[in-house]
Amino acid sequence: TLNSKKVISRKNILEFLDDVIYKNTDNLKINSKLVLYDLKDKNLTIPRKFKITQNQNKIVGKNLIYDTQNKQIYAKKVKLWYLEN
Repeated sequence: TLNSKKVISRKNILEFLDDVIYKNTDNLKINSKLVLYDLKDKNLTIPRKFKITQNQNKIVGKNLIYDTQNKQIYAKKVKLWYLEN
């Protein structure tokens, strides 16, 4: 699911603004102020700061692309906190 306070539609791109939260069935949660969703490719693009959490693990960084179909994340300037169970 992808939620925000405001959404703007521009051709094949949905622009989610203000307190954007993405959650999937793998307990992955992505937070940012801006998320672009490509309706054709089904990719999330975050051109700003983001925070990802999954269980107790956390990643923060800038500039992210999340391939929702293959569940692959490409990100820049990241810091990771990984806690083993």
